Amino acid sequence: IRQLERRVADNAEQYAKLVQRQRQLRDQSIVEGPSSRLLYTAAAPERPSSLDPKFFILPAMILSMIAAGVLAIIRDKFDQTLRSESQVQRAMGIPCVAMAPKLGWLTGRRPHEYLLTRPYSPYAEAIRAIVSSLQFGATPGQKTQVVQVSSSVRGEGKSTLAASLAVYGTRLHDRVLLVDLDFRDPSLGKVLGLKPKSGVIDRMLFDKPLEEVVENIAGLGLDVLPMQACPVDPVTLFSTGSIDRLMEELRKNYDFIVVDGPPLLGVTESGLISSLADKVVYAVKWGSTRRDVAINAVNELRALGWTQQAITQRFRAIVTQVDLKRHARYQYGDAVELYARNRKYQYPNPSVRALSLPSRADADVAHQTAAE
Repeated sequence: IRQLERRVADNAEQYAKLVQRQRQLRDQSIVEGPSSRLLYTAAAPERPSSLDPKFFILPAMILSMIAAGVLAIIRDKFDQTLRSESQVQRAMGIPCVAMAPKLGWLTGRRPHEYLLTRPYSPYAEAIRAIVSSLQFGATPGQKTQVVQVSSSVRGEGKSTLAASLAVYGTRLHDRVLLVDLDFRDPSLGKVLGLKPKSGVIDRMLFDKPLEEVVENIAGLGLDVLPMQACPVDPVTLFSTGSIDRLMEELRKNYDFIVVDGPPLLGVTESGLISSLADKVVYAVKWGSTRRDVAINAVNELRALGWTQQAITQRFRAIVTQVDLKRHARYQYGDAVELYARNRKYQYPNPSVRALSLPSRADADVAHQTAAE
């Protein structure tokens, strides 16, 4: 009984506490209840709270044009690529004599073939300018027999330029040879569509006869001495005199020799090949070759002992793959801007488009026939 009484007393005490807590919570909810009340309802707006989006079109266009102009100016200021003849000449210290435009895939021909079918095009004019500078320069009587084509790095169009120079050389000389001396990345076969079975290495290392390693391209009127994979260190070919003897042999058998050499930057044998050539044509890709890269490539020649006077006399630069429309917007005032703005000047006579330039041999035959 006493235990039950204690339980009843405990339960009664707990019940009293719960009732007291309930009263406290009820009083607290009454004190902290919401004091807001609805005075009146809002009326519907008679006009929009903001302007019509159409009014923002003109200011947005003006601001966009200003931002685009500022961005273009900043981009032009920080652009370190070479785009004009004067920029190339100032950066490298060598004369820049031509600018070759970029030929699109719509032409349907390789550049050296396009050169023959479009003798008055800007591309043909650029090749004509560089050959004229090499053959009929300021020094009368100076013979230019061996021309090397090089660049700062790969992908600047030197092999394509070498093929075009050789093809145009057939218009001025009887015997023209195109030689691939890029030991690390030979690409003349790809440019001309050839699959050579032998080449320069077979002549120098295995003493194959020259007529067996040279391939004749009848449609272009020139010979090609291709390059295969080189199994030896290219510098050893200079130390043994193999390349010197090869060049002496080629000079005896050909009137005009175009050498597709390796890039100057980072390739040791490129500067050595340049010493074997009478003139060197240096390709600079428009809007791609950076100024510091071109300067460092010329410094490679100085490290090999070339003086600035020798570089200026023997090197000629050409800007390749020029975008005519974009170049004309810069308004450099050069010949490329003239071509871009006056396209009719490229073809004075529409019938000339289908004609090819006469070769030197054809001209001699015609002259002899007329004399008889």
